[in-house]
Amino acid sequence: MDDGSNDQSPVIIAKRCNADPSVKALHLARNFGQQAALTAGIDVALGKAVVTMDADLQHPPQELPRMVAAWKQGNALIVMERDFTKHIPFIKRTGTALFYFFLNRWSETPLGHNIPDFRLMDRSVVDRFKELPERNRFIRGLVSWLGFKPLVLHFSAPANQKDHTHYSFRKMAHLAMDALTSFTAFPLRVALYFGLIVSLLNVAYLFYTLYVALFLGTAIQGWTSIISVILFLGGCQMVFLGIIGEYLFRIYAEVKRRPIYIVKQTRNI
Repeated sequence: MDDGSNDQSPVIIAKRCNADPSVKALHLARNFGQQAALTAGIDVALGKAVVTMDADLQHPPQELPRMVAAWKQGNALIVMERDFTKHIPFIKRTGTALFYFFLNRWSETPLGHNIPDFRLMDRSVVDRFKELPERNRFIRGLVSWLGFKPLVLHFSAPANQKDHTHYSFRKMAHLAMDALTSFTAFPLRVALYFGLIVSLLNVAYLFYTLYVALFLGTAIQGWTSIISVILFLGGCQMVFLGIIGEYLFRIYAEVKRRPIYIVKQTRNI
């Protein structure tokens, strides 16, 4: 899968395809994102089983025989769980751990821990996956949602392969937001619960001010308290409007029904 590469990848892929007809390639018209590119590859794959993996060697090809052997034993879905080692940056390890902790805790579709897009799917799983029409895709969650019981195998990225990934923090954050909004309504519920708590606190504060004004007679009209309350409630409103906006944006994207990807060129397909 060439997801709109702007380096020499298309040239190298073309040479490989010309030298070996069994190598097949799809070139997308632009960069549609990792999840869209994986979807495109799954859509055209015709094998009895399909493996998805990254091309930066963080998903070691040496694991493929073990995955195929497990598939031949009757496992329709094999997912690879990554064992974090010391050469993985601390920030990435921590962020990934927190992401899976919250998603597994809040979502109705648990994903396990440290599960990347490195998996083998039997044709029966692939056919069901291709029926899912979402535009904002989080494939790990979609595969888990299908309900096939996975066999989990562990792997470690090679220590000599540095984590020079083009998957930026911005892209990872976007993927995390897709996962949270696609498989849990918890952020909306947090907004509701927090709003109720703030409302109760405001009611309590109202009774307090009435008590001070009517019984103590020491109430002083102060600018500080008024501005503090206004800023606090205004900030809460902006945060919760942003959360609701994330859901509305995804609804808007689904309603437009644009294709998930556009194929520019195919090779040996």
